[in-house]
Amino acid sequence: MSQNKSTYYQQFTIIAILFAIFGFVTWLNGILIPFLKKACELTDQQAFYVTTAFFASYFFLALPSSWILNKLGTKKGMAVGLIIMAVGCVVFISAAGSRTFELFLTGLFIVGMGLALLQTAANPYVSIIGPIESAAKRISFMGLANKFAGILANALFGSILLKNATEIQEKIDAANTTEKKLLLNDLASRVETPYWILTVILVVVAIVIYLSKLPDIKEEASDSDGGETYLTQGKTSILQFPHVILGAIAIFGLVGLILGYLVTIAIVPKYISQERWLTICTFLGIALTIVSYIATEKIAVGALAALGFANAVMWPAIFPLGIRDIGKFSNTGSALLIMGIVGGALIPPFYGWLYKEGNLLGFDFRSAFLFVMLICYLYILWFSKKGYQIGFPKK
Repeated sequence: MSQNKSTYYQQFTIIAILFAIFGFVTWLNGILIPFLKKACELTDQQAFYVTTAFFASYFFLALPSSWILNKLGTKKGMAVGLIIMAVGCVVFISAAGSRTFELFLTGLFIVGMGLALLQTAANPYVSIIGPIESAAKRISFMGLANKFAGILANALFGSILLKNATEIQEKIDAANTTEKKLLLNDLASRVETPYWILTVILVVVAIVIYLSKLPDIKEEASDSDGGETYLTQGKTSILQFPHVILGAIAIFGLVGLILGYLVTIAIVPKYISQERWLTICTFLGIALTIVSYIATEKIAVGALAALGFANAVMWPAIFPLGIRDIGKFSNTGSALLIMGIVGGALIPPFYGWLYKEGNLLGFDFRSAFLFVMLICYLYILWFSKKGYQIGFPKK
């Protein structure tokens, strides 16, 4: 893209705001699980449906999101995504009145639908507003915005929704049927004010983006070459790009933390390529996973915390590698990669099933973690060495 610095920074700022929204809304799940467990009197298994409902929407809505973006364009598509999220928040608020868990899940699924549309639009945009070699650095900046907003979400909503949680639970346990219902209704109503504020913010940002001069990805591509690259010539379907499909699978099992983003910003691509950095951090992830299994409890906790560093590089590196040189197929390719986020809906229940008491496989908590994480890391390692090159001409 040829653009002056002012335009670049405006676009960068808008996308950074969107990534902050991603983080803020996504990290709320960590608060909502214990909150809804209390307010709706759920079992542990039912409480985990919060993440399932939220992340499952990515799988079902990612490809339709690509179609919407191709029809409306990137800017209007982002605005629509934010409005969809606002609708989901309103549904979530309405669920508080009846304490209906299914309605809460419906609201979360709708919010996830809007996020799927936003992520499909925003991630490839970050990759193409500058050289692809430094895409990991730009995505890492976005990761910082994402994680700081997530921390803010935990601090704000946690202080509101889970305030005096232990004391309230003791009152609920000691109350008769009528008093218990009143206490639970009062607890559920705590979501109303913060979610109304969140709804207003989403609508305001949607209007700002709609009125902005943010260009569409397809318009930018068509300015020079009709969205064609040497790799897309003669291609008619996103399924003809193996590295995109393999990248989506790589995204299926990862998370990220702040320190890894900072290091990525500092060294990629100035000192090391994003491909090699992905390989190094995957090896680090494997080593830390094994340490967490064999070490004492204190060391194991430290190893698990350090996994955040290894994981932080993975999304910034996988995404640009996954949509590399696919030109006019960028929106659809991005959608497929976003579908990989459904791992957040499937892997935790699978992990819980592995160490469930009475399971014939005989996994305990640590061995189940080792098994699941090694499968994920070994695949990502293969992708970093071979997978991202499949479909490209041999050098």
